[in-house]
Amino acid sequence: MTAPQPAVADSNDSGRGVPSRGLWLIERELLVALVHDPARISDVYWWLAGHDFADQQHGAVYDTIVRLYEVEDLRSTDPERGLDAHAIQMAFTHNAMSVRRALEENLFNRVPFDDPHKYVSDLFTFSDPAQPVSPRLHGQAVLGMSIKRQVSEWGVSLKRAAEAKPMGPGGVSALLGMHAAMEGRLEELADELRISSGQEALRSDQNSIAPIPFESAGPLSAKAVERAERKIIHWMFAGDPAPGVPGQFQRQELLARFQPEDFVLRAHQVTWRAIQTAAGMGQSITPGSVGWHIDEMEVERKYGEVEDGFDLGLDYEELLYMSNHEPADISEAVPTVLRSAITRLAEQARQEIRATAEDPQADVQDVLEEARETGAELKVATERLGGPLPAADPARAPGRLAGEREFTMSPQQGDAGRARTR
Repeated sequence: MTAPQPAVADSNDSGRGVPSRGLWLIERELLVALVHDPARISDVYWWLAGHDFADQQHGAVYDTIVRLYEVEDLRSTDPERGLDAHAIQMAFTHNAMSVRRALEENLFNRVPFDDPHKYVSDLFTFSDPAQPVSPRLHGQAVLGMSIKRQVSEWGVSLKRAAEAKPMGPGGVSALLGMHAAMEGRLEELADELRISSGQEALRSDQNSIAPIPFESAGPLSAKAVERAERKIIHWMFAGDPAPGVPGQFQRQELLARFQPEDFVLRAHQVTWRAIQTAAGMGQSITPGSVGWHIDEMEVERKYGEVEDGFDLGLDYEELLYMSNHEPADISEAVPTVLRSAITRLAEQARQEIRATAEDPQADVQDVLEEARETGAELKVATERLGGPLPAADPARAPGRLAGEREFTMSPQQGDAGRARTR
């Protein structure tokens, strides 16, 4: 007979059921210690649960031990009660057999065991009850890894919620609901960590927030996103529609909603930044003003005064074409770009949360704090993109943003000399 081994010995503790060898042994030693001395269950009772164990069967055994403890079916092995070595061994054997019987009869769990008799025999036969084990310290190690796994899983949940449908202005409730649920769970995990260290919980409300049910809308094609981005840029060169027209967007509203990084193509990012700059300076949105600001960014890049990596914006001919042709309807383009941006932001959040959670050197408190901060940043971006639109200002001249002035080029900056190649 050989001692039980973890199903897969992996250095990555992020997946339940695939614990590292070290964590698997810690969980096993904790179970043996609790069966040997049931009085120590109180050390972990209020903050450790079966789902915290990376090995699912270990978690089922722990839940079984706790339930047997609650119904007083475990015998004490405390030497201070006058028990000799034989009595202590008999009590330990009784406790192990009670666990085995409960697993065989599925009294307290639904986790499958191929052979509960052999599993429990292997678990306790190759153990040393006399080996000094601190249930609290072992439990804290199990809880710490559980928190890291759960935090990493919340990052995945945020990404999935970002792909929910409908995804449009005002249609981001699934992601915001998932973030609210994550915030609540992070507070619960922080409290479990405090209690495990002998501190008081900070939360008075222990009611978890359930995520909003959602259905995935599926992936977006790169071509669809590119077309949608171009339509929105084209829209900026046209006059604003009458306020209140269903499915239409005021240019000021689009500027308030989208940032350059919300666009995928670098040329679109640079062009949108140029449009923002022109609007911010009170200039009319024309090929001349936008093209000028694109060139200014190129000059600044050449001398290293701005972030490296800026690509050229749209060609002047493209801007001129947009200015001279009616734009297409953007009622579908806006939700497409919005969904593309939020999905990418959620993926970045997932990667950041996972990187911290899977860092073996990261403190559990740091993992929780990173998840909070990353989630808060994603929430702010989501509310900007999909939240209520800012109120439109009806007092504006046709073809301009509110308060903008005409953009006039000097002779050296004439449109005739602005044709560029990509």
